[in-house]
Amino acid sequence: MQMLSLLGVNFDGPYLAIDDLEAGTRTVFAIEGQTFTISKHPERYCVGAYDLMTQERTMCENRQELPSDYKETSCPACADKTGFNPSFYNGGGISAQQRAYNDTPHIVYLAYFSPRHLKVGITSAARGELRLLEQGARSAMILKECATAYAAREWEAKLCSIPGIYESLRASEKYRLLTSEAHDPAEAAALMRRTVRETFSMDPTDPINLDRYYSRDASVLSCAINEPDNPSDAMVAGTCVGMVGTIALMEQQGRVYAVSLKDYVAHRIDYRPDEVLYEYSAPPEQGSLF
Repeated sequence: MQMLSLLGVNFDGPYLAIDDLEAGTRTVFAIEGQTFTISKHPERYCVGAYDLMTQERTMCENRQELPSDYKETSCPACADKTGFNPSFYNGGGISAQQRAYNDTPHIVYLAYFSPRHLKVGITSAARGELRLLEQGARSAMILKECATAYAAREWEAKLCSIPGIYESLRASEKYRLLTSEAHDPAEAAALMRRTVRETFSMDPTDPINLDRYYSRDASVLSCAINEPDNPSDAMVAGTCVGMVGTIALMEQQGRVYAVSLKDYVAHRIDYRPDEVLYEYSAPPEQGSLF
């Protein structure tokens, strides 16, 4: 019995982690260039715990099934082991794990999703660009390194109070931007430099183009990425040509479709390599008149 426990993009590209719940094993593998179908079932299971200091993930010892109305992806026992509260500055208690984590260096970053969607956030300096890849930012800039999470949060709150700067973006908005707007790294770099210098009154650092991690083929993200006319909430299929955050880029019949995998995490799945069991459709592409 298989469960999708993790997905994302690291410095080697897009990957999935699939747990064999009966054998108690986890397999992490690269998916770019792979053809497959993932079918999602209603049953959900705990994805395990995360060590904030070592960044290591472990399977749930009990392979705990989650109630249908349970919103989290880790059972209470694994959540306690992790001990992470992303809104630690709003109260609600801080675990011993997070106290130690918060006392390590953190960075303040500017994430670029479109010319009108700039987001400021913080993360552990040890995670750095991996956090940006997790969010699906197209370009970014490290604004400041702070001694602790508390100092970084002060900067984050200050910069997010500026009109037009986001503190968070919904997954649905990131999907819309990916399928409707082109990304120009040079334009992104110029806008970030100008914003940091003129709006934040800070010295800009070197901009980071993150697209090179999402797909090894630069043409994938420079061409049209389609939203399927017939999206499925229970099946993903095709040849994976990249992934932006948790949005898989699946190619079928020469066209690239954006398919969110976020809601597949923790679900029981069937992973079928080399099979395409669902066909996407989109409006015909308009040819050039000249």
